[in-house]
Parts: sequence; structure tokens; C-alpha cells
Amino acid sequence: MIEAKQLPVFKKELGLLENQLAMFETKIKDASEIEPGEKGPEEERARILKIIRNQKQKLSKIPNTVETTLCKNGNKKIDLSIALESLQMLDEHFRKLKVDVETIAENQYECKLDAYKQEIFKSIDLVLDPIDFIIPNIRFELAYMEKHYRKPDNVANTILPEVQELVDKLEDKEIGLKEFFDGSGKGEDRVLGYKELRSKNKVFSRYQYYENSPESYKELNDIYYEICKAMESFLKERRAEPELRKFYPQVKERDQSISKMSEIFDTGSFLMILSQKSRKKYSYCEEVRKANTLLEQFNNQRKDLIFYNDAELKRTRKMLETKLAKSPDKPRLKTILDEVDKFIQEGKLPFTRLEMIFNKLLKKDFNIVVMEKEADDITITITPHHEKRYGRDILDRINIIIHEIDFWYPPDEKQLLFQSISKATEKIQADEPMDKNEFKNMMRTYDQAMEKNIRKMYPDKVKELADTYSAFKELFSSKIGKEKLEKKLGNTNIWKEIQEDLELVGKNIS
Repeated sequence: MIEAKQLPVFKKELGLLENQLAMFETKIKDASEIEPGEKGPEEERARILKIIRNQKQKLSKIPNTVETTLCKNGNKKIDLSIALESLQMLDEHFRKLKVDVETIAENQYECKLDAYKQEIFKSIDLVLDPIDFIIPNIRFELAYMEKHYRKPDNVANTILPEVQELVDKLEDKEIGLKEFFDGSGKGEDRVLGYKELRSKNKVFSRYQYYENSPESYKELNDIYYEICKAMESFLKERRAEPELRKFYPQVKERDQSISKMSEIFDTGSFLMILSQKSRKKYSYCEEVRKANTLLEQFNNQRKDLIFYNDAELKRTRKMLETKLAKSPDKPRLKTILDEVDKFIQEGKLPFTRLEMIFNKLLKKDFNIVVMEKEADDITITITPHHEKRYGRDILDRINIIIHEIDFWYPPDEKQLLFQSISKATEKIQADEPMDKNEFKNMMRTYDQAMEKNIRKMYPDKVKELADTYSAFKELFSSKIGKEKLEKKLGNTNIWKEIQEDLELVGKNIS
């Protein structure tokens, strides 16, 4: 990256470098004696001059590349992935230029090119001096890691010395960007690169692109605090309710503010579950309506702050597809990867979840739930693995019974039943050993109880719901009726909020 005010200096130094290279070229042209290569002297002279011409052509394109992709100018937004590509191109080009000049000077010792070589090397250093090869996002990560590893609990696992050594060597031009990111050496001499070091101890994920500035999370944090403020008194009054009581201390403490990209998922998940649980019974309350409106703002803004590492995702996907190219599990792989792609496009899949999914797939373990369920959801997420092992019909049946118990049974009785059911469903989900006959007998007992006590009421309940639905539609079908409901609830967005639910209810009872 380069500051706009340094651009004229950069161009001036680049012009001087082009002059130095032109003099180097002239010295080769006018040399009376050329050391022959694989062919004769003149063929070698022509080969060398072609190398220099190619280098000069590349140099002529550099000012435009730097100005359009690397120049920090006011509020102009820089595409960081393109900027990183440009920096890598510059780094590789000038390192190659040095190697070419060094090789030519050594091989054509009769031309006495050492003085020219030294001037070219000095010019290259002056050209590169105003360019910062460490993009701002990496500097944000460096600042975060410094705070993280200074904490007493993390000091023992620190990687700060290795990271600082890489940074120092890059800034001193001792290594290039490739060595900085990918490391160097093999075996005992292996030096880890920044890509590996940043993901040590799960501080950052390799599937996350480089970090945003801390200031970029201010608006999300402001919304989070506003939601907590709106919901605190509401939750305090309802601490006796099992589904809401656990949220009160979390809202009161306000301890889920966001300081890095991965925390957007954690805070977003908390706010979403809080919204779902509170709307279940209290969607008409002013505090809940305000929190839901704020949550929409949160979800809209988070999309602009979550960036996946596309290059790493493509690399891992290619590795999996190659590994399982001839495997009978290839369709199962596609099913999971398609679901992964869907949630990535929506910006909903946490980086840690991606790590888990890909690690399992690389071990040919297909018992994978792509999106994590709520903690109190005891149903079985039917993965390709479960469908193959148990059959979808029986698992669907178990989930239906669980939903029926959840809907019809009183809270206290339901909680006792769920305690015993959840132990078995957790084992099924995790593919752990269990007594299948005992579980089948237990679910059969619940099924028979539902059949005897609850399901016989279904026809009457469906008719009652259909009558209520029809009456609701008739009462609020006109514009005046809709406006009355909006006014009564104090919510002008009520129809937008319930439209999808209304259509679903109408479809299910038809």
C-alpha cells in the first residue's frame, strides 16, 4: 500500500530505475565481447537484451497498477484481494529483476557490469521504500494477536516472536511475500509462514479472510447494546419463564460485544435466539418489536463485514473432490458441500464450523450437521450419514413425536420427558453406541400416549384453526382493517412480518 502523497516520489524513483536499466542495456549492446551461452555470443547477447526489454515493458505498467490498486487516497475504497495480488506481483517482479541483473552481471564479467548492478539494486530499494507490503488488515490482526497473547492465560502459547520475525524480515526485504505467507524450508529447518501462525490456537481461521479494522464493528456493537437495553426490563419481569430466564443475565451483563470478525457469528446467534424465544409469546410487546427491528439492521450490516477466504475454500474443496473422485460417497460429499456453499453465500456459516466440517470430510466422516442447532433443540438433524444408517422415515417419525410433545405438553412435564429423550437423540446424532431397543420402546410409548390422548383432537383443532384463520382473513382483508390492526399493535410492519406465516398456515390447513 502507498499513500497518495508518496506517489510522485515513487514514480520519480521508478523513472530513475528505468534509466539505470537502459544504461545496463546499452552496456550489453555495445560490449565488444560477450560470453557465449548454449549457442554463440551474438545469440546470447540477443537473449539477454530480450530479458531486459521484457523487464522494461513490465516496469512501464507498474505506475498504473500501483495508482489504481494500492494508492490510499481519502475515502477511496481499496479492494484488498486485488491489492494483495498487486503487492505479490510487485514483489515477484522486482525480486526476479534483481536475480536477472545479478546473473547477467556474473556471467558477463568482461562487460564490467558490477557498478551498474549496484545502482540498479539501490534504485529498486528506493522504488519499494514507500510501499507497505503488509496490508492494513494484517496489521489489524497483528494488533489483535498482541493483545490476545499478552493475557496471562495465553502467554504460554504465544507465537508473537515468530510473527514479529517474519514482519521484520519482510520489511527489511530479507524475504518476499511468498515466504512471509507460506513459510520456507523443510523438516527441522521449516519456518512457519503467517498463514499458519495466524490460525494457531484458533485465534483466526484459515477460512477467514484478513481482519477488519476494530472501528468497523462500532455500528454492530451499538445495535447490540440497543437491543440489550430494550430487552433488559422486559426479561427482568419474565425471569420465572423457563424459555426466557437464561437470557436476562446475558442481556444485563452485555458481555458479547464484537472485536473481531468471528465474534459476529456468536453475537448474531445469541440475538437471533433471543428474538425467536421472545417473539414466540410476546411479538406484540413494544420492547420485542424494537429488538426485532434492530436485529434486522444488525443482520443487514453484518453481511458487509464477513469475508471468507475464497482461495482456501477452493483449495480444500478441490482436495476433497480429488480424494473422493471415485468413492461411492461422492454424492454425499456433494450434498454437504452444496449446503456449505448456501450458508457461505448467506454469510451465516461460522469459520469454526467450516474447520469442523472439512476436517471430518477429509477423514471420510459424513456424520455432519452443517449449521449448529439451538442448545435446547433435541430433534435429530438428518445428515446423509444418518439417512444411510437408520433410514429417513424412522428419523422423521422420531422428530415428529418430539415436535408433538413440545407443542402439546405442559412445560414442566415436557422438560422431564425431554431430559430422557435428549440423552438418546444426542447419541444418535453423535453416532455413539446406544441401546436401540430401549430407545424404540420409549418412543413407542410416547407415540401411543400421543395417539390416545392428543391426536384424536387433531380434526377438531384443525377445524378450529381453519375457522380462526378465515375469520382473521375476513376481519383484516380491507385496507381499513389492516390499518386498525397496525394502530392497535403500534407496528406498521406487522403485515410484512406475518405474511410468510399466514401463507404457511393457509397452505397447511387447505
